[in-house]
Amino acid sequence: MDEYYKITEQYLNALQSSKDEREIHAFLKSRPYLVRNAFNAWAWNHVEVFPEYQLNNEYRIDFLILSADSGQWHVSIVELKSPFLKPFTKGGLYSKYLNEGIKQLEERIKWLHLNQNRFRQQLSKHFRKNNSIAHCSNADDHIYASTEILDPRTCISFQYFIVIGRRNMISHELQSRRHLAASEKIEIATYDRMIDIAEGLDKTESGKYL
Repeated sequence: MDEYYKITEQYLNALQSSKDEREIHAFLKSRPYLVRNAFNAWAWNHVEVFPEYQLNNEYRIDFLILSADSGQWHVSIVELKSPFLKPFTKGGLYSKYLNEGIKQLEERIKWLHLNQNRFRQQLSKHFRKNNSIAHCSNADDHIYASTEILDPRTCISFQYFIVIGRRNMISHELQSRRHLAASEKIEIATYDRMIDIAEGLDKTESGKYL
C-alpha cells in the first residue's frame, strides 16, 4: 500500500485522538514528509528530517530539517506544542502556552548562536558518516559536505517554527496575518498547515511531493 494512502484521514484521526504534542509527535515521526513539506526552506538539492535532534545533548529539538540549494544550507527548527492549546487570547495576545513555547525555542536559538562551530561539527560528522556531497561550493573548494559545512564561508540560514493549536482557534482577522515572534525570528503555525500538505499529497496521482 502506498505510504501516502489516505494521509489526510490518518493525520486528522491522529490530531483528534492525540492527548498532547508527544502523541502527535510520534505520528509525525513516522511520516516526516508532512513536516518536511510544511516547513522546509524550499531547497531540494539535499533534504533530511531529523526527529528529536540533540544539540550536543544539551537541548532536544522536535524536528530539524536540513536542506541545501546552490547558495547555502538551510536549517528549519520545528517545536511542537499541543494541538489543543490556543495560541492567542481573545484579545489577540500570545497565550501563556505560546509564550512558554517561544521561551523554550529562544533557548535553542541562543545555543545555536553561541555554539555555531559545535553545530557545524555535528553536521560534519553526520555528512562524513553518510558520504554526502557538497552542494553550495565549487568542486575546486569542496567535494564533500563534511568539509563544506565546516568552512566559515559556507552560509547556513535558520528558520524557527512553533506549531500550536488549530486554525479554528484563531479569529478570521488573525488568520489573515503571518505571525512572527521574538524579533521576527520565530514563525507561529497551527497544525492545519500540515493538513494542507496532506490534502495536496492525497490529490496527486502518485502521492509523491515533487
